[in-house]
Amino acid sequence: MKKIIFIILISTTVFILSMLIIAEIFLLNELGFTLISNNSNMQREIIKYENIIPNLDESINNVYFGIAIDKFYIVKFTAFSIEYENKYYLITAKHSIINKDKIIKNIRFKSNSGSAWIYPELLYCKDNFSNNDDLAIFYSDKINNGFKIDTENDKPNYVLGNKYLNINIIRNFNIKTKKGESGSPIIDSDGEVMGIIINTDNRFYTPINSVVQAIDNLN
Repeated sequence: MKKIIFIILISTTVFILSMLIIAEIFLLNELGFTLISNNSNMQREIIKYENIIPNLDESINNVYFGIAIDKFYIVKFTAFSIEYENKYYLITAKHSIINKDKIIKNIRFKSNSGSAWIYPELLYCKDNFSNNDDLAIFYSDKINNGFKIDTENDKPNYVLGNKYLNINIIRNFNIKTKKGESGSPIIDSDGEVMGIIINTDNRFYTPINSVVQAIDNLN
């Protein structure tokens, strides 16, 4: 009888510990952390495309994971940095940072190559879906690199993603958008950014010129 009770106690303890571990993993995931490194998967995707896109490794490091928390409402999304007029800005889609038509205050980002969170200042945001305008512009002095901007209206070729959401690090533009890719950069074959993913239908995206015009109006 004592042996049976001992076995039951051991089994119960193992079960409880297992549930605690699962709960901890879930909580960390909800807060935007990952327990398993995705670097090997990222490197495989880089090798696949590095002969097509110059400086692909550097470009992928210009992509950021974003998380916006409003009490019990959590949004995980993608963003990217650009270089414009000797300054660096962080860009995403506005709909990723709002809840019930209000801007979420608790927003943080970290890059594909970084481990530290940054908390940039929101400079401007706009959503006018009839004109495919869905953008948010942030600034932080901790950002020191970014995409060059396409000025030749090239064809959109690829979309870059962040490694923390287990979505494509790089994919062809014509593949359907996945959850979490909102705010991802659309780039041409030269690795220059030309737009922002805002919709599951890739025919509709915010052109990077809308971002440039907004920054010009700020200055």
